[in-house]
Amino acid sequence: MWGFRSSSTLASIFLLLSVAVNLSVNHVSAAKQSQNETDRLALLEFKKQIYDDPFGALNSWNHSQHHCQWEGVTCGTRHQRVIALILRHKQLSGTISPHVGNLSFMRSIQLAENQFQGEIPQEFDRLLRLRVLSLSSNAISGKIPANLSYCSELVTISLKRNKLEGKIPIDQLSSLKKLEIFYLLGNNLTGDIPSSIGNLSSLTQLTVDFNNLEGNLPMEMGLLKRFAGLGAAENKLSGIIPASIFNSSAITVISVGGNSFHGSLPTNIGLTLPNLEGLYLGANEFYGNFPTSITNASGLKILDLSRNKFEGQVPANFGDLTQLEIVNLYNNLIGNNSTGDLDFIASLTNCTDLRILSLSYNKFGGNIPKVMANLSNQLTELTSSTIALKGSIGYAPPEYGMGLAASTQGDVYSYGILLLEMIIGRRPTDDIFVGDLDLHNYVNGVLHERVSEIVDPLLLLEGDENRNMTLGGETIYGGREMECIISLLKIGLKCSARLPNDRMHMNEVVRKLHLIKDVFLGVRVHQENLEA
Repeated sequence: MWGFRSSSTLASIFLLLSVAVNLSVNHVSAAKQSQNETDRLALLEFKKQIYDDPFGALNSWNHSQHHCQWEGVTCGTRHQRVIALILRHKQLSGTISPHVGNLSFMRSIQLAENQFQGEIPQEFDRLLRLRVLSLSSNAISGKIPANLSYCSELVTISLKRNKLEGKIPIDQLSSLKKLEIFYLLGNNLTGDIPSSIGNLSSLTQLTVDFNNLEGNLPMEMGLLKRFAGLGAAENKLSGIIPASIFNSSAITVISVGGNSFHGSLPTNIGLTLPNLEGLYLGANEFYGNFPTSITNASGLKILDLSRNKFEGQVPANFGDLTQLEIVNLYNNLIGNNSTGDLDFIASLTNCTDLRILSLSYNKFGGNIPKVMANLSNQLTELTSSTIALKGSIGYAPPEYGMGLAASTQGDVYSYGILLLEMIIGRRPTDDIFVGDLDLHNYVNGVLHERVSEIVDPLLLLEGDENRNMTLGGETIYGGREMECIISLLKIGLKCSARLPNDRMHMNEVVRKLHLIKDVFLGVRVHQENLEA
């Protein structure tokens, strides 16, 4: 009897347990479906904010297939939750929907190289698993959201080449202990770089080039043990470079050109920065002797000390830096007007990758070494007015001297300089271009008032007969010819703008050149008909 009751009771318990398990499974399944539906709806809201999709990147975003199969969407294998949204180089136009903040499993958002506008959604602070946020090369405006500090897993923030403004919220973001990459280059940011940046203990790279930052570089930056790359060129920064930065052995790149930094370089810089690959100090107010210990930084590829007040001698063993690609010493006080000033050139035969060597406007004396002919086959740009050599350093865009990679915008710059040279008959390396006066500024300064004074006389001479063609005392050709020349100069100036984002696109250049040609040839045909 007791055995029967016991058996019956156990059966009832197992039955209840089975029911509970089924209810639990159904509940979990329903919850999972609900979460997946939340992800799908968030993605559809993202799509609604896109008003132009020229490549059809979002064509697959429809009800015919699961959202995990949509282009640019990656889901986790376990829960089928969206973990990545990657739509780079798609030319998408629109704004970023705040509903993206509902993708709670999101780890990576990569929307670089598009045409997104508007602000970064404040709702991103819900993405607690987010590791990568890349929105570079868009037209995003507003401020950097301080509440990104809630995204404690962030490793990479790339917001470069946008229209962001205001201060960098370092004080708030300093809680991001895993942040390694912080790219803010090419925005409209103001304020200073706070000392609290030293709290970003994992930071390896910071680029804030081409902004409007002021103040000094904080000493705390050099205390970051893993810090390897600093890009702060073309700002309004001043003061001295903290000694802590020059003593940070992990550093590979220091790019601070185009500021108002001053002071001398440590005599042992090549020893304290053994991993240095790029040193960009151009267009500042540095002084003191050429850092001879730099030859100990065996991996150095780019050295830009241009437009400062460095003096002394370049060491004879300079060529021990066998990986050198660019050496720009333009416009300093280096050399003693003595015979041995150029002895270091002989050692450069070891530098088989050397592409640019600029020695102009220094105090180098002596004769050109015969070994100059044995320099790298890659050497395409060589300048030194002081030793009677001319070249083409003026065709390289400013950003190439600050560590930025070669780009289409860089090619546009070179094209613009070449166009200006063809019209005015002067090279960017001519002796009249000293200090801040370059070919671009020279043309821009007289474009609207005295343009005829700078145009190559030979170019004007070719049109003399045309300008003498008159009908009833009215010039038929000359005015139009000058209009075409001015239009060409304007294209050259726009292409050679200092900031990459201010330059024309080549398709626009081609369109305008065709218009100018049509005007020019149309007038010429009219003139030829008159002659007939």
